[in-house]
Amino acid sequence: MLIKALFCTFIVTLNLKSEKMKKLYSIIIATIVAIPFAYAQPAFNFEGGSTSWNNTPASGANPAYDEPKGWATLNILSNSLAGGNPVSIFKSTDAHGGTAACRILTVALNSPPSGWYLQDTIGLIVTGKIALGLPPSITYGYAYASRPSTLEFWSKYTPNGADTASAAIVLLKANGSLKDTIGVGYLTIATTTVSAYTKHVIPIIYNTAFPSTSPDTSVIAFSSSGKNNPKAGSELLIDDIFLGFTSGIDDGDVSASVNIFPNPTNKELNFSFNSNKAKKVSITSSTGQHIGNYDIENKSFKMNAEKLAAGVYIYTIKGESGNVLNSGRFTVTN
Repeated sequence: MLIKALFCTFIVTLNLKSEKMKKLYSIIIATIVAIPFAYAQPAFNFEGGSTSWNNTPASGANPAYDEPKGWATLNILSNSLAGGNPVSIFKSTDAHGGTAACRILTVALNSPPSGWYLQDTIGLIVTGKIALGLPPSITYGYAYASRPSTLEFWSKYTPNGADTASAAIVLLKANGSLKDTIGVGYLTIATTTVSAYTKHVIPIIYNTAFPSTSPDTSVIAFSSSGKNNPKAGSELLIDDIFLGFTSGIDDGDVSASVNIFPNPTNKELNFSFNSNKAKKVSITSSTGQHIGNYDIENKSFKMNAEKLAAGVYIYTIKGESGNVLNSGRFTVTN
């Protein structure tokens, strides 16, 4: 149980001094390679009502709570069978984009689950799932098979005293019964009040032992408190999470030559190119779900976007040999 518990709290331990980071990452890597993982696509913009949130009625929790889909939270511990702890994750109307965001509140656990070794005071959300049982069990992450350059999101922060908010991402690949760590990223979001939504970009550092390996699992976590001085009442709002890609463009090919219209779209999307070297278009969602690979003919490509869920998508333009010529984003609206 200690192995499972350490990752559950790793995000609130990552605010140590920089000279300790390499050692800390090695502890994280050694820990998470053996734990189980879940494979549900998480809600990243927290919109869409029941498509992004589950509601647990009062009969199943005390009190009732909203749970963002694809995320493991400590809300389930509010069930009387799990100790009747306070609810810590909320659906908020104080949003950056759209009408909803995720509010993470640091709470004092009056009955931490036995064997989890959680801090008594904690505010945490991580991709995955917690299942109620004796004891409650946790699985981590979701299926993801790309190599993004950044984890991006918007946030507000209201600490109680000298507290610290943070975020992290770990990309993993199955290796038999274990998991290889492909890439990691970490950011101290804030140590003081940030009253307006602010964009954050976390560079993902890739393991040089796996220069071209794609992961199969992504684990993303946010915390409203740090390990050293957590305070109940610290509040972190997060919204519009996005995995970004830096264009890897071959010199002299199709740099800046892709024209996409209309963007945003809710029906048809058109690509046009001024180079015959563009042969394929690969489309993925902002959460890493692969949509498809498509052939480019006569320097153009047209796709029907009506069946795509609303959100941000990443296109990657490739040449004959599979080399990346250009990449970017487009938006699908309802």
